[in-house]
Amino acid sequence: MSVMVRFDIESQLNEILVKNENFEQIKETNRIARNKKTDIISNATDANLYQEMVKKISIDKLIVSFNFTTDGCPLVKSKNYSLWPLLGIILELDQ
Repeated sequence: MSVMVRFDIESQLNEILVKNENFEQIKETNRIARNKKTDIISNATDANLYQEMVKKISIDKLIVSFNFTTDGCPLVKSKNYSLWPLLGIILELDQ
């Protein structure tokens, strides 16, 4: 029998995004990305694909990008269930 457990990531993301310092940092990252004039890559928001996407989106829209990964190894070994970590990053935040 297979059972899938889902966590409410919406409330977790809301908690992160409503913090004023995080919101301001996302706005600043958007501003920098839209005005970027160099090919130096220091993080994911500097990549060409990201830069092309940002420039196609209206200036009055705020972009928030997520990168979700798993480490490829279950946290628990069991015949009855498995638990795999899912890690998420908001690309526009330095923290």
